[in-house]
Amino acid sequence: MAEAIATRLDQTVLFGGAGIPATFPVGGVTAAAFSGTVDPAGAFDAVDGVNQAMSMVETQGLAVTGHSADIGTKGQFRGVRDANGSLLLGTEQVGQVQRPTIYGVPVAYSGYPLASLATAEFITGAWQYLVIGVRQDIRFRFDPSGVIVNPANGQVEVSGFQDNVTPCKIWARFGCTIIKPVTPRVPGGATPFAKARLSLMVRPPAAPLEDSGSSRKAPAK
Repeated sequence: MAEAIATRLDQTVLFGGAGIPATFPVGGVTAAAFSGTVDPAGAFDAVDGVNQAMSMVETQGLAVTGHSADIGTKGQFRGVRDANGSLLLGTEQVGQVQRPTIYGVPVAYSGYPLASLATAEFITGAWQYLVIGVRQDIRFRFDPSGVIVNPANGQVEVSGFQDNVTPCKIWARFGCTIIKPVTPRVPGGATPFAKARLSLMVRPPAAPLEDSGSSRKAPAK
């Protein structure tokens, strides 16, 4: 139940979509009004995509406080190496705990199935300007005689008594707003987030080094 609430909240707040309250920020965090977009063609690889996304926020006069990324991007970061094959990104050691960071900024990875990965796999920004409040205590009710009806056609999808199942209903009400803060660089209201499709930012394979010895011509006899 907790995962179902978290998944729905992520979808609503980050990506918007169907069934979103009219009072919520239209399109969520990734909407053009609140989030810049990194051009995949202009990024060298996934790490450069992160750098460009952070720069979009910083040029608005805001400091990046955190990253949010799909768990599938972890493999892309592990795959980026320098010319000698060494790992470019690792984890930050805090006491006895390793904390995942990118460019010194904490990153939270989500393993929930998000239908909106085509919009963004990586979001960065000044997260203090995303405000979420719990409007009402989370409640739930189990009812073995409950019935679930398809609102589109009125067809009974689940009958607790007939199907020997116990339907559960959950009430979870949240409020959300995204602030576009006034900064000296953007007096009209800065864009606090940036997003990127990191899977489209792949370093082209390096050309194989030519063996100088094999290209030499045999001396004429």
